[in-house]
Amino acid sequence: MDYALLRGYRADRLGNVQFRGGSQNFNPSFAKAARVAIVEVDEIVEPGDIAPELIDLPGIFVSRVVRTTHVVDGKAWRRPARRPSDQPRLYNGKPALTRAGIAKNAARLVKEGTYVNLGVGIPTMVSNYLEGRDVILHAENGVLGYGRMVSEENEIDPDIYNAAGQFVALNPGASFFDSVTSFEMARGGRIDTVILGAYEVDQHGSVANWSTADAKRGGIGGAMDLISGKGDLIIVMEHVDSKGRPKLRRSAPIP
Repeated sequence: MDYALLRGYRADRLGNVQFRGGSQNFNPSFAKAARVAIVEVDEIVEPGDIAPELIDLPGIFVSRVVRTTHVVDGKAWRRPARRPSDQPRLYNGKPALTRAGIAKNAARLVKEGTYVNLGVGIPTMVSNYLEGRDVILHAENGVLGYGRMVSEENEIDPDIYNAAGQFVALNPGASFFDSVTSFEMARGGRIDTVILGAYEVDQHGSVANWSTADAKRGGIGGAMDLISGKGDLIIVMEHVDSKGRPKLRRSAPIP
C-alpha cells in the first residue's frame, strides 16, 4: 500500500505508538505494509513518556502521528439494531423463536471450560447468555475474554468491541492482541467451538455462508479459518430468508 491511515491511543514524537483495547486489530499489520503510515492518537508525548514495554508499534514503521481534534461522546457511538424489534418470523401461521431466543438456545449447547468464537449476526447475541459460565469468548479482531453486548452511553468504550463492531463488556482476565495472533489461535486449533450464521445449510450439514455472485452479501471472511481448527461447529439461523425462501435445503448449492 502507499498510505495507511490508522488509529492508536497515544504516541511519542519518534512515532512509537501505544494501542488501546481492540484498536490493535489490523493497525500494526497495515503500518508495516504501507509506504507511509499515518497514525491518529489521543495524545502525543515526549520520547520516554511511554514505557518501552507498552509500545505496540515501533516508530520505524510510522511516518506521521497526528492528534485527534474531534472527540465523539458515548451517545453518538450507539448503533441502531438491525431490526426495529426482535419479532419472530411466522411459519405456517405460527410464530417461531425470536433471534434472541435462537441465541439463547445456542448458548445452552456451549460446553463448560471452552474457548468459543461467535460469528456475525445472531451468533453475537449468544454472548448475552453466557454470564457466569466457564466460557471464554474469542473475537477475530483481537479480543479474548469479552462478555455481553452493551448499549448504554456510560458502558460504551469505543475501543472495546466484538468482530461485528458491537460494543461489549470485558470479563476478568480479558486480553487484547492483533488479528494475526487471533487467527493463529483459530488455525492452530485453539478454539473449541465456533458459532456461525449461514445463508443455507443442507440435510448433510454442508454450510453455504458466502457468495461470489453478489458482492453485497459479503465474502469468505474469517469463517474458513475458524472452522479449520476442527472444533465443534454450531450454525444458528432462521429457517427462511427475508424473502421467505427456505434456508434449509436438501442440497446446498456449490459454486
